[in-house]
Amino acid sequence: MIVTVAGFDTAAIHAARDAAGVGGTVFFPNGQYDVEGLSASVDKQTWQGERLAVLKRKATAPAGEVIGQANGAALRLRGLTIDGNRSGN
Repeated sequence: MIVTVAGFDTAAIHAARDAAGVGGTVFFPNGQYDVEGLSASVDKQTWQGERLAVLKRKATAPAGEVIGQANGAALRLRGLTIDGNRSGN
C-alpha cells in the first residue's frame, strides 16, 4: 500500500506511516517537513520522497537523531534529503 503524507509535520508523517502498515510505502511530495520525535516503528516500510522532499529537524528539537527506529523496524529510504543540522541546537 502507498500512502501520501498529507501535511508537513511529524503528526502527518506518523499518520501516513501507520496507514501504510508493514511493508507499505510512505510517499513524501516535494516540500520541507519539520520533524521532532519522528519514529520509524513499522517494519519493512519504504519512505519514498520526490527530489525536493526534505526532512528537517525542528530548531526546538533536542540534539540527536532525525529518525528514531523502534522495535528493530527495518526502514528503506529513497529520494529524501535529511537535514539534522539545526543551528538552534
